[in-house]
Amino acid sequence: MNRGCVGVTSNNMGNGAVKAGAAKATQAKRMKVRTMTAVVALAMAKIASAQTAAPVAASDAAATQATQPGQQLPAVVVKGSRDAETATGPVVGYVAKRSEAGTKTDTPIIKVPQAISVVTRDQMDVQGAQSVAQALRYTSGINPEQRGTNTDSLEYLYARGFLVDEFWNGLRTPGPNGGFGYNVTSFDPYMFERIELLHGPASVLYGQGSPGGTVNLVSKMPTDTPYHEIGAQTGSYGRIQGFFDMSGPIDKDGKVLYRLTADGFNTGTQTDYVNQQRFSIAPTIQFRPSKDTTFTIFANYQTDPEAGIYNSVPYTWKSRSEYPGEPTWDSFRKTQESIGYQFEHRFNDVWSVKQSYRFMRFFESSASRRSEMAISVGHFMSTPPSSVGNVWQGRLSTVPPDSTPRISEHQPYALNERLMFTPIAYAALAQA
Repeated sequence: MNRGCVGVTSNNMGNGAVKAGAAKATQAKRMKVRTMTAVVALAMAKIASAQTAAPVAASDAAATQATQPGQQLPAVVVKGSRDAETATGPVVGYVAKRSEAGTKTDTPIIKVPQAISVVTRDQMDVQGAQSVAQALRYTSGINPEQRGTNTDSLEYLYARGFLVDEFWNGLRTPGPNGGFGYNVTSFDPYMFERIELLHGPASVLYGQGSPGGTVNLVSKMPTDTPYHEIGAQTGSYGRIQGFFDMSGPIDKDGKVLYRLTADGFNTGTQTDYVNQQRFSIAPTIQFRPSKDTTFTIFANYQTDPEAGIYNSVPYTWKSRSEYPGEPTWDSFRKTQESIGYQFEHRFNDVWSVKQSYRFMRFFESSASRRSEMAISVGHFMSTPPSSVGNVWQGRLSTVPPDSTPRISEHQPYALNERLMFTPIAYAALAQA
């Protein structure tokens, strides 16, 4: 019994030793796996550190090599562009930032002490303006529709109680102040990039003129990039209208540009027996022999076979559609044609010059019969008016960088084929 007990005890001790050995072996394997994992992680960390340090070292080496004596650093090119808007170019949206109306040079409006209102091309398109008077409807300080039923062919514009003077690309036109009776010019607004109103007197810039203000019409000019627009419209009183506008470079170097704009319509009016018809076309070609020289030739032809009614609405009429004359007798037609040029040259960073010239002829005929005893026939032709404008601009270092002295000479249009030179020279220190 004692041996048996001793034998049993011996077997139990052997099993415990086996279990202890197995536990030690398992622990040893775990330690080995952990050690291998740590070694692999350390190796990967060293590889990543070497890859990161290699470009930095190469960069430092290149920098050290570049800064050595006799070595030239690589050129740094900085590219930028200024605001694309100019005083005569297109405006994106309804708010213009630059104008020539206040100084006869490309000047920010915010730096001109006189009030300037600009109706942009986008605003005219949104309004659907069919005349210059309609385009100025929402402009403060001017009453553009004094004629009531006819604002397309009779542009009588009033500001501060006076008829305003009308200029076209900075040159005077035979408007209401320069014309006689119904013999006044009128323009299709589709031909213009913008319409500007300079509020108040401006005789120092434009010579003797209206105290109310000055309206300047700015034509569409050729563009560097191709532009093509064609369209048709219809409206009240059976209106049918078609138009197109095309522009772009002619040669591959972009030294010769063109623009061709045309518009025509036929419509009835609110007045019985009265219609309106118009056809207008304006070709323009521009030469740029160098970056400092620009020469532009422009022409315009506009005919109104039926120019609408030529009298205002009197209070004695029974209705707005009543026609007081004789439909089989009365007539009113107009034709105007012009050709001119604009030359600009920059001598250097200080001095530049611009000259504008336009020759314009205007014809108007009308016949009216209101009774057997009241018959009037008129045929008016404006004498060939030639208008010339010269502007010299210089930037002097004796004044702050923002200031630009300008000297301008204005020569009004000719009367009776004889140029009347009344130079008005001025020197104004205005903000550029």
